[in-house]
Amino acid sequence: MSPAVERRVGTLIAERRPDAVVVDCMMLSAVQAATRSGVPTTVLFHTFAAFWTGRWARGPVGLAARLRGLVPAQVWGRAERRLVASDQDLDPEPDGGGFDWTGPTEVGAPALPRAAAEPPLVLLSLSSTWFPGQADAYRRIIDALGQLPVRAIVTTGGAQVEGSLRAPSNVQIRGRAPHEQILPHASLLIGHGGHSTTFKALAHGVPVLVVPMHPLLDQPIVGRAVADAGVGGLLAKSASSAAIRDAVQDRLADRAMAAAAARMGERLRSHDGARTAAGRIAAALGPSLRTPDTRL
Repeated sequence: MSPAVERRVGTLIAERRPDAVVVDCMMLSAVQAATRSGVPTTVLFHTFAAFWTGRWARGPVGLAARLRGLVPAQVWGRAERRLVASDQDLDPEPDGGGFDWTGPTEVGAPALPRAAAEPPLVLLSLSSTWFPGQADAYRRIIDALGQLPVRAIVTTGGAQVEGSLRAPSNVQIRGRAPHEQILPHASLLIGHGGHSTTFKALAHGVPVLVVPMHPLLDQPIVGRAVADAGVGGLLAKSASSAAIRDAVQDRLADRAMAAAAARMGERLRSHDGARTAAGRIAAALGPSLRTPDTRL
């Protein structure tokens, strides 16, 4: 949100003469420069539209933008396309606001069979951006998992906190691990409600228990949507170990929730959100500029 950024982007567009411009919705000055250039512009929204039009636009960031003369809805509205890389069925944003939902870009795979005698696997992964109180949340969740007949893998996003977290015998703590290798074996994800992690789990058909780490981000909205859809639950960051234990136990025992998450996984895997979004962007190009690969 800077006049300097707007000038620089405008200069780049004049120099490079692109056929289309794609801009992150958070970069309002860049969006304004692109739309003023006359080049077909697509604004990309990478979580629920309800977050951008609500907490983001009306919160501290939106206030700062308005003080600089940038009203988010007006700036976005000047673009030819407003693509939301998320699932319209879960997004609380009502239809008719000029958004085009292209579907999440996360991919998944069906669940792998689990032996009857094998305990269910729970994946715990909170935000890779460290928030105040997150280490304590990890401790309480790990303590809850230690009280249950489950196996658990905890990923900390590379944060150097493994030494401060004591793991019971049924819990493994890893700095980083590829979730796509774990989720086909998992029965539940405990996450912070980040859009990417949540939809990666749902694309694998795995229910999600959301424990938001920050009240002003999209995490509470994502958690509420997951709970309302019957494919997970929402729990306060301040929840006690006992409350977390009971919530995990309830979700693991909920066959209807597991079935709903499996159905959602099938639906999400049937649609290629990245390819759909690329096709919408390619549509901004003239027919003579499209290659066979962009006729999606």
